[in-house]
Amino acid sequence: MKNQPRLEPLCPSCTTPSRPRPILSPGAPPAVIRHSLLRTSSGTRARWRCRTCRRTFTDRHATPYHRLRTSPSRFDRVVHLSMEGTSKAAIARAEGISSSTVSRWLDRAASHARRFVDGALRETVPEELQADEVRGAGPSRDDRHYVFCVIETSARLWLSHCVGNRTRRNCRLLLRQARMRCRLGAPRVLIVTDPFEFYREAVKKAWSMTAVHVESSKIIRSPLCVNVTETTFLPQFSVEGRRMSPRDQRIQRRNSRPPECSPRR
Repeated sequence: MKNQPRLEPLCPSCTTPSRPRPILSPGAPPAVIRHSLLRTSSGTRARWRCRTCRRTFTDRHATPYHRLRTSPSRFDRVVHLSMEGTSKAAIARAEGISSSTVSRWLDRAASHARRFVDGALRETVPEELQADEVRGAGPSRDDRHYVFCVIETSARLWLSHCVGNRTRRNCRLLLRQARMRCRLGAPRVLIVTDPFEFYREAVKKAWSMTAVHVESSKIIRSPLCVNVTETTFLPQFSVEGRRMSPRDQRIQRRNSRPPECSPRR
């Protein structure tokens, strides 16, 4: 461990590397240098300075612990208790802090987690996607919301989600977010949904001809599944391989019908 080189941080403002490549600038001084020491209640940390943008920063910049007036272990403990299902009031009593502080820390952790997921989930190559919604309970019927989610079945990856009512807008946002996190030019993907009226339009607008859409409906009478119905929607292509317009699709369906035999007079 002692022989390993010490890693110097990158500048969060201009993303300048600490040491330039020797091929481009041999013998050049590092772009990020040590500036001073920052004394806090939890200890002393090093402050760095970027020679390009002339700004200073610490190693906790752009992390949930930036300007946090407590130890990182305490922050992690609060987040872990919340993930285990502990209420905010119980966490506040156990840690000796107020409930508003717990809410503020959880919002900070959620925002950084969302930012990390948006940056990490890129260039995904899915095989099969399943889109569904889960209804949440509320004090009244008007306060019930749905959690829309798209999951990659082979890796059990939660690709995208959306919280709200069962509207056309939420369906479009859900499928559009899933499409943005997948690689362009990937093989055609299979998307399975329930026969909700807005899924078919959302899949067509977000994925166009790069997906095969299957609507699967089940009739369940406890404790047995009585009937399963599946409907497949394939993208329509012309002879040249381009997508056909609605007018050309109607003409093709009309020409493919067998001729009707008229009775002899």
